[in-house]
Amino acid sequence: MESFLLVRQWYTDYQKPFRLQVYQRLMQTLRLSNPNCIRRRHGPGAMSAVTSLSIDNTEHNFMISGAADSSINLWNLLSLNSMAEEPLDTLNTIPARHGHTHGITDLHWFPFDNGMFTSSSFDHTIRVWDTQAMEQAYCFQLGDIVYSHAWSPIASHCLIAAAYNSSSIRLCDMQSGSYTHSLIGHTGRVLAVSWCPAREYVLASGGTDGTCRLWDVRKASSSFASLDSQNMNSPLEHSNRAHNGTINGLEWTPDAAYLVSSGTDDHIRVWDMDTGQNTLIHFGPTIHNQRQAFAVHPCVFQPDSDSKPLILFPNDDGTIVLLDTLTGTSLSRLSTNFLKRVNSVVYRKGYEQCLSGDMNGSILLWEPEMYTRPITSIEAEAEDTRNAVKEIYESLKNVPITFQ
Repeated sequence: MESFLLVRQWYTDYQKPFRLQVYQRLMQTLRLSNPNCIRRRHGPGAMSAVTSLSIDNTEHNFMISGAADSSINLWNLLSLNSMAEEPLDTLNTIPARHGHTHGITDLHWFPFDNGMFTSSSFDHTIRVWDTQAMEQAYCFQLGDIVYSHAWSPIASHCLIAAAYNSSSIRLCDMQSGSYTHSLIGHTGRVLAVSWCPAREYVLASGGTDGTCRLWDVRKASSSFASLDSQNMNSPLEHSNRAHNGTINGLEWTPDAAYLVSSGTDDHIRVWDMDTGQNTLIHFGPTIHNQRQAFAVHPCVFQPDSDSKPLILFPNDDGTIVLLDTLTGTSLSRLSTNFLKRVNSVVYRKGYEQCLSGDMNGSILLWEPEMYTRPITSIEAEAEDTRNAVKEIYESLKNVPITFQ
């Protein structure tokens, strides 16, 4: 506390360090809220697994969830209250087999409003949905399993990048309803794609060949960079490897300064996008990630532009780890003790809430513990005095008044 008082005395923007410190402490106290505050609405048994979650980018009040039984549910998070007697129920739903015929692999809201979202599936399709009617607006047939897809958060174009069971990346154009072209360069299946949040035509991809490639989608030529985990070769060398296993997750920091990649070598790597170099930040033995046939979405977020980016990573062992992106420090480890793999975790901006979906079919809410100040001995004495006076008052209320 004294350090903050000193900062206030000497630093004009004294509120910023205090705000950032409070925020970090809040995130470090994330705990499982009432585990029954969100109703289970996906299918029974093994098909109940929640495979993907996504919160809208504009209001942060609506969430979609997808499951292994091919159903999709819409939730109104404004009604989410961990203290409520009744659990949160779905706002609307697309029942199993009424759209997709196989399990959902990925979900994304349209970046600029919540009137539309997209889903991909093991049924070889990417489908575009009208949120209001929960009806299909368009369907892209990819011809093979679609592991993940991505919208650009800033682009004037309407391209959806699709990572499917192929060594190429397909670009789907929402305006024309057709495919523009494919990006060819990987030598194995592509599992993860992510658009740069600062450069609308730059796309990152990763796959089973262990390479992380950067593309300018305006060009039909090969990737313009391939990242090297050892920092021994130039990023222009296309033979560089970013991981010693499959790359199944990619996410940019909101300011586009860094790219975060995850692989089946149980490593997370952070790449400096000014130089294309591995920052060599080590996260320790906190990552358990052996998913070869699924994409993983590390949740990378910042409360504002001044704060450090944090990572929420869903582990195979049923835990979620909260990591400092720039130091590798493990800030917290969230566990349900279900020992069921966590498939997806999302951060609700402005509410300091996280939600996760797992193989158990549960959607769980994680919130910071409320800070309670210890009561001092003087305050305790004052409280005892107030209670004693209250007892005397209550005892006299029912005594009839007599006059002599």
